Amino acid sequence: MPEESVRAQASTSVPLVVLDGRVLDLSNFLEHHPGGVAVLLANLGRDVSADFHHVTAHARAAVTRKLDQQAIAEVAPLTIPPSAKDFARFVDYVRLLLNSFDVQADPARDPVSDVFYVGQLYSHFVGDHLVSLLTMLAETTGVPVEPAALQRLRQVFEAVPGRVEAVVVEADAPTAAALSRQLQQRCRALLDDLLRIGSEALGELRDVNVHRITSCHATKMMCLANEWISEEHDLVNAE
Repeated sequence: MPEESVRAQASTSVPLVVLDGRVLDLSNFLEHHPGGVAVLLANLGRDVSADFHHVTAHARAAVTRKLDQQAIAEVAPLTIPPSAKDFARFVDYVRLLLNSFDVQADPARDPVSDVFYVGQLYSHFVGDHLVSLLTMLAETTGVPVEPAALQRLRQVFEAVPGRVEAVVVEADAPTAAALSRQLQQRCRALLDDLLRIGSEALGELRDVNVHRITSCHATKMMCLANEWISEEHDLVNAE
């Protein structure tokens, strides 16, 4: 199974990781992991070999047998050319951000408390992470981030506390649940698209010119992010 496919296809419903050259499906193990489910969710779609071997207990024979039961394929590794290392790190960053929404989700959390919590996650995403993503894409494409996009992003960021506070003050559980769902789905939709395009680019590095691939896909990702910001800005202003 191509490494880039594991990165793109992994999800909570198909929890795939790479370990020592094999693809593991953790569907029957997530809830039974002695170290908790969060550490596995945080690494979906990634090569966990280095972190795995840092844990002494993982050397036990029983662990090896359990891993053999989870293995579903050999991985077809991707050798990243030096000129594409930064782009590969960008795609991994996107995968980590996407995983973070799964790690921090708690269906049992009270909706009003949850919207406050999710509002903070959303604020970090638009105020910090998305700015970093745009900067990384700008470095890859050589095209500066549009000042207008950053301005709209700041306005979205500034509007978040008021949107959340209004729901929390009213203690309106249905509205709180709907807002939490909207904020998370919007972020996940962008990250899903960025991950898909980035994974496609990495896959094409197997046999196509490196610079042309990364630059073309990074430009597409930059346009996608700018469209998302405009849509999010319009949603905020329409409320």
